Amino acid sequence: RIDAVAQRVKTAITMGQMNKNMHKVVSGMSKVLKAMDVEKLTKVMEQFEEDNETLDVRTAYMDGAIANTVSGATPQSNVTELMQQIGDEIGLDVSGQLEDGPVPTSAPIKESTAAGAVKEV
Repeated sequence: RIDAVAQRVKTAITMGQMNKNMHKVVSGMSKVLKAMDVEKLTKVMEQFEEDNETLDVRTAYMDGAIANTVSGATPQSNVTELMQQIGDEIGLDVSGQLEDGPVPTSAPIKESTAAGAVKEV
């Protein structure tokens, strides 16, 4: 019987602590809900989604442009041979340093104008 009474007292104390904590949480949530403007939050979320879609489109466009540029570039082996030849002519040892380097492209950078024309930079 003493154990049962002790358990009930312990449960009552725990319930009292939980009640106090829940009161703090509810009052904190009330303050947040009063300060939150749902319309502004909705507008921000819609703008985020729109910007994210725009970014996806631009990324896809750039990926395609880069793929087209790289596919038309000079093969890596030709570039490496030419760099080795030039290095030999001027006395530089470039062997082993070119395998992991980027492949340069000679495509001009193009810029779109407001009228839709493309000009080389």
